[in-house]
Amino acid sequence: MPSVTVSTQNKKISVNQDKVGVSIKNAERVTWTCSDGDFQIDFQSGIHPANPRTTESGGVWQATSGPFTTKTTIKYGITAPGCDPLDPEIEVFP
Repeated sequence: MPSVTVSTQNKKISVNQDKVGVSIKNAERVTWTCSDGDFQIDFQSGIHPANPRTTESGGVWQATSGPFTTKTTIKYGITAPGCDPLDPEIEVFP
């Protein structure tokens, strides 16, 4: 399962992968984790049915989405309190 590490330092959001790939065939999901604080994943309207809910456990925030069913590139945003938003992508392939 593809994983993205989110960082929220100095009022900026960064990720360890600007574009993450997921496989339809393998019914993959994407998991985002952040140990700096709460964050939200916001999919572009109409592209993916629902934004994943972020939960916290042991000081680590996590959100998971998928599996994805259509070959496409999905633009999404990451927001966090007090930070400028970031707009990475998910590439869905067969």
